[in-house]
Amino acid sequence: MIALSTSFISRGIRDGEGAIRYLEDFEIDGIELDYRIDGATCRQIREALAKSRLKVASVHNYFPIPWVVSGSGGGGDLFSLCSPDAGERRRAVYWTTETMRHAADFGASTVVLHCGYTQMEHEWKKIIQFFRAGTINRKAAREFIQEKLRERDELNQRHLSSLLLSLGELVKEAESEGIGLGIENRYYYYELPTLDNLRTIFEEFEGSPIGYWHDTGHAHANEVLGIIRRGELLEAYGGRLLGIHVHDARGLEDHLVPGAGEIDFRVLGNFMKRPEIPVVVEPRSGTPERDVTKGIKLVKEVADRE
Repeated sequence: MIALSTSFISRGIRDGEGAIRYLEDFEIDGIELDYRIDGATCRQIREALAKSRLKVASVHNYFPIPWVVSGSGGGGDLFSLCSPDAGERRRAVYWTTETMRHAADFGASTVVLHCGYTQMEHEWKKIIQFFRAGTINRKAAREFIQEKLRERDELNQRHLSSLLLSLGELVKEAESEGIGLGIENRYYYYELPTLDNLRTIFEEFEGSPIGYWHDTGHAHANEVLGIIRRGELLEAYGGRLLGIHVHDARGLEDHLVPGAGEIDFRVLGNFMKRPEIPVVVEPRSGTPERDVTKGIKLVKEVADRE
């Protein structure tokens, strides 16, 4: 299924029926419902989809915006599944469970998860400075990044343990609802899961509905910083793939429409051509309609789904 995330319009959605009519004009099979949609709009979208040709491919946690944070504007990190704080972790599990139930109601195959972050002095601005100065591959930058990665890995274990507890509690609900849980690769190096975290998760939950959700722009950012090798994530976990967020990137700037950046999507062709994999175009909020249309056309060509 070629789908379009509601992310590029959801910041201003107040008319769910109008949003679905608008999305029907694109040459797509379905949509991903993102985390900026509130409960009232969710109900309007459900009614509109009952009369629409569009299907729901996936739902992004947390959906709809939980009423306890109704003024937040939504977010994939409203609650942390990897928090060492038991209360925070329980809230994350509860609201993820609510998202799964909504996803099942919409007929979605997968809920996309952010998993939280390692609590540390990440010094991200310094890494950006190295990149912008064009010195990211010099000795000082490489040594600094390697030191931050060592620090992250030392602090990561307690967060990973909490995440495994959360996923263990979510698996039964996912199995009951027939929903896959897509663990998304993240943009910042200090977020979970790391490359090794993914291996641990999949070994722990072998045979469960937990799989890998690949984000092209996030992967690109980590590749240009030298944190992972080019193509390493799909090389390692492509066999666990549940879906793909497709957006382009230029350096560290992501969520561009496919074709507007420097990612060669042809190298993803073997994954995008798999008919069981939802390919979700995820442009940034406010992207012009004509650009979204061009991006979808490119994705359909690469995925051979014209």
